[in-house]
Amino acid sequence: MNIEELIKEKNCEYTAEIGCLYGRTSDIILSTCDNIKTHYMIDPWADYTKIGQSDSKDKGLLSNNQSKWEDIYTKCCNLMEKHYNKYKIIRATSIEGSELINTLLDVVIVDADHTRRPFLLDIVTWLPKCKDTGIWVNHDYGGGWYDVVDVCNEVFGKDNLKKIARTYVYVDLTKESKELFLNRANELLQSLE
Repeated sequence: MNIEELIKEKNCEYTAEIGCLYGRTSDIILSTCDNIKTHYMIDPWADYTKIGQSDSKDKGLLSNNQSKWEDIYTKCCNLMEKHYNKYKIIRATSIEGSELINTLLDVVIVDADHTRRPFLLDIVTWLPKCKDTGIWVNHDYGGGWYDVVDVCNEVFGKDNLKKIARTYVYVDLTKESKELFLNRANELLQSLE
């Protein structure tokens, strides 16, 4: 199973991807999932040193200057044009972008900063935006992204994570599990301060 099959199987209508880069995952999702009413794409497409992410472990993205980010953003926008009104690009940091979404989401896909603290902030910020019957999806569970693997295991519990293609994992949510996961993420975040 891959992410788009999961979205179709669960008949998800409102989805969000946090960290979109060129928009390829969002393009695949919108090209194959007719049930989606709105897909939100949140990414600052900005120089990491200017948005407080200079300690990121993603050295490839960290090395991009603003000119390169503008090029990536333009390519993403061009790729998404064919999907018309089924998507909304929010050019903002994860936290800023979350404040602009008032819809409860069926699926949240996180592929943003893979460093422990920013990743925990993404969980604390976006988990409340998920429906109680929603799905939390993470990219880069593996491939050397140890903070992603560790945080997913600590917050969601390794036994609750279901693997799908391309190093994605997901967890089905309930009202009770959302509260439990949110508490765990908050505790881990507080332990870093």
